Amino acid sequence: MKTIHMKNDITSDMIEKLEILAQLELTEAERQQAVGNLNQIVDYFSQIGKVQTNGVEPVSCVHMTSAPLRKDVPKEPDSEYSTGMTDNASALQDNMIVVPRSFM
Repeated sequence: MKTIHMKNDITSDMIEKLEILAQLELTEAERQQAVGNLNQIVDYFSQIGKVQTNGVEPVSCVHMTSAPLRKDVPKEPDSEYSTGMTDNASALQDNMIVVPRSFM
């Protein structure tokens, strides 16, 4: 397993470059605070990189069970619910709205 080494290279100059890219204007105090915050983030990821993961299987989802499926039973349309839904349709066929064919 390859070990990743990260250095605390976040400087005020880097923050100034980020300010330009992000079109921000920071005060000197905000810039120094950003340097400290970003260095803490880099330190945190350095700690994560030191965790031994040999023999740990990767997972794509923490939930190993699947959701229960409902029975697929056709129902008759609820006439009270659908009343008025097709009133503004330009064309109907078998109680369904006809739309122009789309080509992709």
